[in-house]
Formats: sequence, C-alpha cells, structure tokens
Amino acid sequence: MKNKISIHTVLFSLILLIDQKGTKALYKENASNDDFSCPAFTTCPVACVRHIDDCPQEFSCPEGTSLCIDGTCASTLKGGCDDDNLNNPCIYACAPVACKLVDTFYDNCTDIFQDLYDYSTWCTYFIWQNLEQKDQKSSTFLFFYIWISAISLLDFMWCVYNQRIRPIDGSTQNLQETMTGDQTDNLDDSQDSVPWTQTCYRKSWIGFFLYTLTMITLAMFHVLLGLFTVFYYWTEQGILLEHEPLFQDETQVLFLFIIVW
Repeated sequence: MKNKISIHTVLFSLILLIDQKGTKALYKENASNDDFSCPAFTTCPVACVRHIDDCPQEFSCPEGTSLCIDGTCASTLKGGCDDDNLNNPCIYACAPVACKLVDTFYDNCTDIFQDLYDYSTWCTYFIWQNLEQKDQKSSTFLFFYIWISAISLLDFMWCVYNQRIRPIDGSTQNLQETMTGDQTDNLDDSQDSVPWTQTCYRKSWIGFFLYTLTMITLAMFHVLLGLFTVFYYWTEQGILLEHEPLFQDETQVLFLFIIVW
C-alpha cells in the first residue's frame, strides 16, 4: 500500500510541475500554488450577475483597467479587452455579466460570492425550465416510434411463423457436431457421441425483405447516435455558429441520445 501511495504522489507532483500555472478550475486557470500548501489557493469559480453593480465592489478591477467579458481585467493603455477572442461564461439573459475573477483560498470563495452563486443557480434553473421543449409527439418522433415498433413486431411474427406455425421439416431439431468418417467408426452408442448436423432453410423473399428492413433500422440507430452527438456539441460548444441550434439546451439532446442508445 505504501508503494502505491508513493507512486501516486510522484505522478501527481510531476503533473503539477509540468503545469506550473496549476490545473484548470471552472472557466479559468487556478492560481499558482508552488509550495503545495493547504488550504488551496485558487481562482474562484466565476460569478454571473444581472448587472456589473451586483458584483462585490471591493474586488473590482484596479484603476487603469477594464473588466472583460470573461471576468479578467485588461489594461486600458494597451487597448483594453479583446472581446472577439474571449468567451463569456455567463450565457443567460438573467445573468449575462461575469464578475472579476478572484484569486484567494478556496474556502473564501463562498464567503465572497455565495449569494451570487445562488442567484446564478436560480437563473440557470429558471432558463432551463422555460426553454422550448421539443414535442415528442410530433410527426418526426411518431415516425420513428411506429417504424421501430413495426419492424420489431414483423420480425417476431416471422420467427413465430417459421418456428411454430409452419416450420421446415427438421429445422427445429438440435444441431449435432459434424465429424469425419474415421471419428464416427470409433464412436459408441451413447447420446453424446452422435455427430452434429445442420438443417438448411429455404430462401424466402419475405425473410430477405424483413432482413433488409432490420439492417436499415440498425443503420438508422447509428445515424441518430451520430446526429445527437453533433447536436450536443452544437448546443454545448457552439459549433456551426452560422446556424441556430436545433435544441436550446444539451439536456434534451442527452435525453434523446439515451433513448436511442
């Protein structure tokens, strides 16, 4: 056990040495903690508010700098914030402003921003509750429901027909192991020594048709999983920015992905 602990400690130390700026926190890098002391000195998670005046005034940007959309401060002498290359972590209309990022001990973050964190949580919940939900009774959803149900029912009925109603003679017998002539000469009369055989099936255009539909259905599942993966990153990370996402939040996408899976 001691060896495992020492190995983990060495690996963890190497990771921290490689990344001298520290690992990433929510939206922003942690502050440097070169002496590995506790409690952790870090960058507090961003606090999203309705207006800049709601941010703690004692932690505002120093004179000669301006607050950027990502919570950092930029010198006005150097042109200020380059908003085109910055990402605003506060994406909702009820809390569109990011307060200044504060480097402090982790326990102090809640003392400074707890009321603002509570408001951000409420804002997120309020937005999610009022987002446009896709109608799962629409024609598109009904088409997939009916298609999958119909294919499953047809396959089941075809199996019942072939195996119970009109089975091919010998098709329901158990398979037996195929053996060479030399092996069969040395067999006794026990049941375990009976060679295996296999009965062939007739070719049927109905069976071929159902097989084709089943393969199409399986392909549809893979296509849907791929589409929902694209929809998730489209909604979550804003790819295809020139187009409006089909889903307004990733929760709906993940829900549908799980259903298809």
